[in-house]
Amino acid sequence: MLATLKPRSLGVKILGWFWLTLLLSYLAASVPTFFLPASVTERVIPAEDLTGMQALGQLIVKNVVENTDTELNKRDDRFVHWAVLSSDGSLMMSTESVPTQAQRLIEQAERDSQPVELLLRDMVISGPQYVELESEQYMLMFWRDRYPRFLDKIREIPGWLKLALVMLTTLGMSFLFYRSIVCPLQRLSRGFNELSQGNFDYRLGNEICLDDEFDKLYANFDRMASQLQEMVSMHNRLIADISHELKTPLSRLQMSVALARTAPPEQLGAYFDRAESEGEKLDEMIKQLLQLAECITRSLEFTCQQEEVPALLEPLLDDAQFEADALNVEFSVQAPDNISLLLHKRLFTMALENLIRNAFKYAQRLVSLRVYFKHDHCVFEVCDDGPGVNADDLPRLRTPFYRADQARSRQTGGVGLGLSIAHEAMVVHGGRLGLRNRQRGGFSASLHIPLR
Repeated sequence: MLATLKPRSLGVKILGWFWLTLLLSYLAASVPTFFLPASVTERVIPAEDLTGMQALGQLIVKNVVENTDTELNKRDDRFVHWAVLSSDGSLMMSTESVPTQAQRLIEQAERDSQPVELLLRDMVISGPQYVELESEQYMLMFWRDRYPRFLDKIREIPGWLKLALVMLTTLGMSFLFYRSIVCPLQRLSRGFNELSQGNFDYRLGNEICLDDEFDKLYANFDRMASQLQEMVSMHNRLIADISHELKTPLSRLQMSVALARTAPPEQLGAYFDRAESEGEKLDEMIKQLLQLAECITRSLEFTCQQEEVPALLEPLLDDAQFEADALNVEFSVQAPDNISLLLHKRLFTMALENLIRNAFKYAQRLVSLRVYFKHDHCVFEVCDDGPGVNADDLPRLRTPFYRADQARSRQTGGVGLGLSIAHEAMVVHGGRLGLRNRQRGGFSASLHIPLR
């Protein structure tokens, strides 16, 4: 799991905020240790330490009284300092100046009382230790530097102050963490709100690239918005194209009816034939529009089944041969005998029929259907010997109502939906529609269906 975490991922950020909050809370609680007055703790010296202290005191007092500087100089008092005072409290000798707290301890001490130990922030003071030598009584004070642990300093802070500091730090870090999570979500919510109101131009973008989950979410949102904008634009263009394409045969139909009303009886037949022809064009256009709409809107509802291709092709090829004979076009088929594919029967035959009929419209003498296998796909290729298509028009042939320049003449019939229907049918099958010009002239349209 840890190997999948990226340094800037949301999971790492959550862990980072958590540990950073703990660290800052700890540091915030430690700040007062540098500003609060030092606390003083008084405790009784343990018996074993008191015995050693008494022996050391006897030795020091003896050396001081006898002025044996040699013995004193031999001592290493870098870590423990001391002071010898007479019974009246006057200083006889000390290794350094006596601390104020030590002087107060001497003033407050009662004669023959047991020595105590004062724990200050940076010092430990022990005494006064009473030593008797030659019927004279002396007092000794010991002190040394103290290096308390950091946790000890924190323990000295009042409980209410520690709680307040931790609460303030936690609240501050929680607010920053809240902003780092909620602000991107609010930004995403605004984006969805804009889309819901029809503003498909709205993009989240990413001014600061953090390479985290929110960046990926923003990128996916922008990609979705672009796709929605493209779909809406295509929908609007399709509606406009449908209106335009329906307008032409309707206008001709209305014109034929209007002329028939004023025409002599011998011309009525011609006008009625023209009206019938335009009605058939409308019927064909509406039929293809319904097929295209079904492919687009119900693509997830179609289920493919294993089908035997020869049995599926037989009625389709019979109809194609009949149409070829009527058009005086040679129609040839090359296909293996045994092919079984995962297909939606109606969509597949509809797509292949559109390709064959499209080839018949533009062929001069020859139309062929060839079935073969290529790169884990079964290819159904329909070729004709017609004029072909400009290379610039090839990418747009899948667009509804688009007709290449060579095919725009109304004499060829059609409304420019056949290739669009074939393309959407291949989307349902997980395949693709291939379109190309043949090197030796003519046009090739092929259905590529994956082998599964």
